Amino acid sequence: MKKVFLITFLIAQALFAQTKIYTLEESLQTGLQNSKDLKISRSKVISSDARITEVGSQMLPKLSLGASYTRLSDVPPFQVTVPFYPTPIKLQDNVLNNYGVKLSLQQPLFTGFRLLSLKNAAELNNKAVEAEEINDKNQVALGIQTAFWNFYKAKTALKLITENLSLLDKHLTDTKNFMDNGLATMNDYLKLKVQYSNTELMKIDAENNLNLARVAFNKAIGVGLTQQNDIETRDLDENISGYKYDDIVKEALDNRQEIKSLSFRI
Repeated sequence: MKKVFLITFLIAQALFAQTKIYTLEESLQTGLQNSKDLKISRSKVISSDARITEVGSQMLPKLSLGASYTRLSDVPPFQVTVPFYPTPIKLQDNVLNNYGVKLSLQQPLFTGFRLLSLKNAAELNNKAVEAEEINDKNQVALGIQTAFWNFYKAKTALKLITENLSLLDKHLTDTKNFMDNGLATMNDYLKLKVQYSNTELMKIDAENNLNLARVAFNKAIGVGLTQQNDIETRDLDENISGYKYDDIVKEALDNRQEIKSLSFRI
């Protein structure tokens, strides 16, 4: 009995540890932090920054130092024999060890603006990649908010269906009492029973939709898909803002990051 209680306690503790209630702000913070797409975008920006440094280094002086050593074979020195002279005349001693040191400094003076063009292209590409990173961040945030509100809609739908089912159950009990006392017909009771059964099926569908919405939400914020997380909407600002169509179009043309990225690449 103690083992059963211990196992039950551990399972409940594990489920409690995996459950967390997220606000919209916490959802965005967690999702943006865990997003692998944003990590890939960040690595592209870092690579683009390194490319600027690489191109810029080609415009700086280049200093190189080299050393060499050669060991020659043991050969006799070069000498000639002169007639009537008993000793050969040595013209050159053989050098067995040959050392060399080379120090050079190179500075590109004019390359037909090639290096300058490469640097400008690298800087514009860097700005394009940074704009794409912002756009990726916006897309991830949009996906998180969409998953958050789909989760909220699924919760609300299940709550309404459950309340409706409770009312139908009470109504069904009252109708059964009326029928027993001759105040309602069997047809009225059967209609309510069919409606109650249909509502039960709707509740099962709503529960499945809620589970799917929770999985989609967990995926959007980058946590385990099986975690029984929940959301909180009480602290959200319900102020409604009005927009004019022309203002929205102008703001989109001025601020859409994919348009900025394309302009930099062009």
